[in-house]
Amino acid sequence: MKKYLFLFLTLLFSAAASFGQESKAEVLALIDSNKIKVGDQAHLLLEISFSAGSNVIFPVLKDTLKGGITIVEIGEIDTSYDADDVKVKVLSQQLTITAWDSGFYPIEPFVFDVNGVAFETKPLLLEVMDVPLNPEADIKDIKGIVETPFSILEFLKEYWYYFVGALITLLILAFIAKYLRNRPKASTEQKIIIPTVPAHEEALAALATLEQQKLWQQDKVKEYYSELTHILRVYLERRFDIHALEQTSDEIILGMRSADIPEVEKKKVMHVLMVADMVKFAKEQPLGSENEAAIAEIKKVIELTKIIEKEEKEAKEDEA
Repeated sequence: MKKYLFLFLTLLFSAAASFGQESKAEVLALIDSNKIKVGDQAHLLLEISFSAGSNVIFPVLKDTLKGGITIVEIGEIDTSYDADDVKVKVLSQQLTITAWDSGFYPIEPFVFDVNGVAFETKPLLLEVMDVPLNPEADIKDIKGIVETPFSILEFLKEYWYYFVGALITLLILAFIAKYLRNRPKASTEQKIIIPTVPAHEEALAALATLEQQKLWQQDKVKEYYSELTHILRVYLERRFDIHALEQTSDEIILGMRSADIPEVEKKKVMHVLMVADMVKFAKEQPLGSENEAAIAEIKKVIELTKIIEKEEKEAKEDEA
């Protein structure tokens, strides 16, 4: 009995330690200048360092911050890894801000979400100063509108390019009309249309080929996950129009938010991408069972998100 109790407590403490490690993060909000003039711009840097594989949600930003600060531009979220520890991922984003009235503007803490745990940056203060004016300078009148008589010659000089453009357009249309009248008649032979292989069939066939290659069984784990994630990226791009081949793992996860994919399957995709990144960047060596589970999860995602063809759908309805 004591043996089982000791084993239970060991597993409990290990899970608690693992959870605490995954939720550990460092956040930073840094402004390049805390004093600007009215209408000038400052750059605000948001940065978070966390354990690779954690689920991170950046602060939701609109066009203004509380207190009257205007966000002029929101930069892309850059991804990098700590130079001393590749297991630590760093995400950063730069904001361009300004204000249109003088005064002191407190910037409230930005809240990051890491595995459901909130991390806040330190508050900042921005001072906006008035633009100095010379009270002794003369006030100049605004000149009134000068009326000028209408002139055909001046009109043609001002808008001659419209007439030239219209003339060129007419010549092009005349050339097209002449070509269409004189072009040879189209062949009456029917064109053979080769149907495109559905995205899920292509992906499942590629996965079957990958299994036959037995890469991870030959200690080619990195090549195995590279090919597995490539098949996944191609399927996501064809099926959901996500530009996965050109995106990082984090960008793919963001792109899946609006895709019609069940949440359970999204988590499976996130897990496989995380493991692949760990293999690539941290030289992780997953267990054989994990390698088999990865390809099984991708198969399950494809089966549950594939487009059901009309004939297949009717067959299922007949069986029901």
